[in-house]
Amino acid sequence: MPQPGKALSTLFQSALAHHQSGDFVGAEHGYRALLAIDPSQAMVWSNLAAVLHETGRNAEALQACREALRRVPDHLNAQLNLATAQQSLGDFAAAASTFEAILTRHPQRADLRASLAFALERCERGDEAVAIYDRLLEANPHDVKLWKAKAEAAQRLRRRPEAIAAFAEVVRLKPDDPSALSSLGILRAMHSIDNDLDDAAALCIKAAMLEPSSGPIVNNLGVVLNMRGEWENALLVLRELVAQQPTFAPAHSNIGSILSSRSRYDEAQDAFEEALRLDPDLSSAKIELTKIRRHLCDWTTADADARTIRGMAGDGTNFMIVLMAVSASGAEQLAYARSAMAGYQGRRPRRAMAPVESRRLRIGYISADFRDHPIGHLMPDVIRYHDRERFEVFGYSLGAAEMVPLRARFAAAFDHFIDLDKISDADAATRIVRDQIDILIDITGPTAGSRFDILAERPAPVQVSFLGLPGTSGSDAYDYIVADHFLVPDGSQRFFSEAVVRLPHCYQPSDTARAPLAPLPSRAQCGLPEQGFVFCSFNSPVKITPEMFDVWMRLLHAVDGSVLWLYCKADRAKRNLLARAAERGIAPERIVFAPALAFEPYLTRMTLADLFLDTHPYAAGATCNDVLWVGVPVVTCVGETYVSRMAGSLLSTLGLDDLVTTSLEAYERIALRLARDPEALRAVRDRLAAARADSPLFDMPRFTRHLEAAYAGMAATASDGREPAAFDVEA
Repeated sequence: MPQPGKALSTLFQSALAHHQSGDFVGAEHGYRALLAIDPSQAMVWSNLAAVLHETGRNAEALQACREALRRVPDHLNAQLNLATAQQSLGDFAAAASTFEAILTRHPQRADLRASLAFALERCERGDEAVAIYDRLLEANPHDVKLWKAKAEAAQRLRRRPEAIAAFAEVVRLKPDDPSALSSLGILRAMHSIDNDLDDAAALCIKAAMLEPSSGPIVNNLGVVLNMRGEWENALLVLRELVAQQPTFAPAHSNIGSILSSRSRYDEAQDAFEEALRLDPDLSSAKIELTKIRRHLCDWTTADADARTIRGMAGDGTNFMIVLMAVSASGAEQLAYARSAMAGYQGRRPRRAMAPVESRRLRIGYISADFRDHPIGHLMPDVIRYHDRERFEVFGYSLGAAEMVPLRARFAAAFDHFIDLDKISDADAATRIVRDQIDILIDITGPTAGSRFDILAERPAPVQVSFLGLPGTSGSDAYDYIVADHFLVPDGSQRFFSEAVVRLPHCYQPSDTARAPLAPLPSRAQCGLPEQGFVFCSFNSPVKITPEMFDVWMRLLHAVDGSVLWLYCKADRAKRNLLARAAERGIAPERIVFAPALAFEPYLTRMTLADLFLDTHPYAAGATCNDVLWVGVPVVTCVGETYVSRMAGSLLSTLGLDDLVTTSLEAYERIALRLARDPEALRAVRDRLAAARADSPLFDMPRFTRHLEAAYAGMAATASDGREPAAFDVEA
């Protein structure tokens, strides 16, 4: 670099002194004066870039760095300042390239490798970033900052076991690091690394005691307490946090989540709205508020909510169940599911299956729903009817044990019933491997109660999605999904990440041991009028759309004395529905709300309905099965997606295709005809009663043989070393 004269040297030292003292205005003035005299000074251009970065003018800093590098292409400080400006402008790919160029000349600079890792992680080269941290840690195994950087990178990449191990090392090296304690606690709690939540809570409590003013740390404590079942204490902690830090949006959002889980939807809605007022980009609160509005039948922002969900498809937020209540094509649902499940892909290669010709297949059903749950009520007969000469049947229970008769039926039906509730995901996967399971069937899917990390470990050679998730998972952790020809018609298989195996009749099993309790309650006991047609829809309110409700209101207008009987718990939801009905000229007494009941009384009560009105696009599944079992006809409107075709599959299997429509106009016409024509309704009821006696829908030995044929086909493919492929089971 040319040496400045004495005057220039004095001017440079003056500018540098301003710079080092934090007087950036004086420093910039001095550097620019120098460059006006001699613009060839690369060092001055580089220092000017640093000042411009410090004052938030990164685009100008970028240009100053380029001026320096135009004069001295390998000027180290200018390259470093260039990378800093690029990162500040969000161009992490360019910053990574700059760091890589520097490291070709300075390969021993560990600090620059760490900076490269930081940039790589943020330009979707996260695996390379973690690999760099690993190499640096081999040489510097006691560097707390490196361990923490790796832990945070692995956490952002959803590489949970690595994140947990790295945070644990930070805590070992620095036991009083509150952020590491808190991060380790929340990760262990959320991903079941501990045998229970006590250790996770202890870590979060210690972190909060060390740094009680930290919003994220106290927020994590509230989350873990709620996960331990201490929801009242969690609310106290989070409400105290928002009292002290009222603008901390995640705490408001978590308060909303706790209240929502207790069905306190009114309060939950207020909490989520406050969270989004404070942070309009808080993805989790957006999705949860959308769910709450659906639960409360608050459709004032329905169109905007649908646009919000679609707009969030690429951010990885897991909202598949909400999406199912929004009209979307099969292609859109697959794309959204893949985005949501991006962090849950199979972590290990598919395991080879041993030859199966001369032995029983070992099949395992894994679920959080071996309990009083809609899916749980469908499955007991299937387990009971499995052919024990060909299959050894394992049940892996993920949920807390509920001492109810249904769970006892499952425990008796399985050959082996294993409770995984209190062991880690890794230990659960190890147990399944040790049991030498050939085919693992998930009947919960990535829904409430799921521990999908177990499936992501691929503990079985063949893994199957069945019943729990009404659609594609978007994850390669599943090889197959069980469906039928109506549910997934020809041409729709391409909308599934899984290979589709279609049963010859209906995809859905039934419990033929269920029976309504006697005596039948009177209409008056259920709040229904003694006379008049009873339209019924006991689907969850989250499935009701404003368009669907308007159809129902027109039916009430057209059928004198008729009522609409709905399942609804939240007072605000009832008020919203009554207000919507009033706007359409329907008196409040014509909307009757049914409270939640235990399963058997719920079945008995349903027999009082004349006609069940299904919802669209999120159709009835297990509820439709219950309704048909007690003899009440169902009218449904189907679309192109699995979730819209569930009730149609059941009706088609029963031979009641005339109750399946493809438009709301046709749906309304059929419902109106049946409500006005008692003979037509009686004829449909008679056909339903006859079909119940001999239909494949309620023939569980036959259903189970077909399901076993599906499993045998999957096993044959795997034992031959072939990739999973779609196929149809013959009747």
